[in-house]
Amino acid sequence: MAHDVFISHSAKDKIIADALCAALESAGIRCWIAPRGVMPGMEWGRSIIEAIEQARIMVLIFTANANASPQIRREVEGAANHEVVILPFRVESVRPDKSLEYFIGNVHWLDALTPPLEAHIKSLTGTVKVLLAQTKPRVENVLRVPSTFTREVPERIETSAASQRPAHEVFICHSTKDEVKASAICAALEAEGLQCWIAPRDLISNLNWEKCMIEAIKQARIMVLALTADANVSPRILREVELATRGRVRILIMQIEDEVTDGPLDYFFNSGAIWFNARTPPLESHFGSLAAEIKAHLAQA
Repeated sequence: MAHDVFISHSAKDKIIADALCAALESAGIRCWIAPRGVMPGMEWGRSIIEAIEQARIMVLIFTANANASPQIRREVEGAANHEVVILPFRVESVRPDKSLEYFIGNVHWLDALTPPLEAHIKSLTGTVKVLLAQTKPRVENVLRVPSTFTREVPERIETSAASQRPAHEVFICHSTKDEVKASAICAALEAEGLQCWIAPRDLISNLNWEKCMIEAIKQARIMVLALTADANVSPRILREVELATRGRVRILIMQIEDEVTDGPLDYFFNSGAIWFNARTPPLESHFGSLAAEIKAHLAQA
């Protein structure tokens, strides 16, 4: 059965999830919820993936149980990858795990911390109706977007968000603490005729942060990583580099500071990344060589 809302919940929170599902459906909102929605004979994982792909909104019942669940993290990542609106419904006062925070840290939360729960579910129902009115219905069984990024598809999949900004070749990956340096790098590359994407400048106003990032990485041919001590310990940077690797986006590491190569990024640094040494000041003296390096790799692609 077609549905508009995917309810993501820990199995330990089934009572809350069932109550939420019943309230939404009594208001005429079509929902998918496990285990009810899993067809007999179908593999569980495949059912989950297809249900997320077909949904317009994911309601995440956020509790300590959900926060600790690897399954919930996969579901939320799948929703973000398929540009499904994520609506966290926080039932317990819990800080999101870092892997979840990347996806839900910049979206609007609905808190349901004070009893009675029913009053918050009623408010959630109204919010879901508003969001459904603002989003387009999913086109089912026409184009299945892969759950991982790949270049092995017929051209790039253009979205309405992508069409609102100029095409770019370079995605500039940087810590928010290094925004001044990253902006200078971006300006220098664009002065050389290279089309760049950089946050926060190029964020689309009607999309949340992670959706813009994911789409921008998918569209890029090269990621320039401004490698500093701050970038090296940033969970968001790790996620962006991982997505670029999975999407076969070439990674050029612009090392700006010394001794910043020991960390979780090491795995990706040893997987064919291009190294560019910019440790000697002034930083501006390296911009011309960086632009030439990028142009050379773009010409080979």
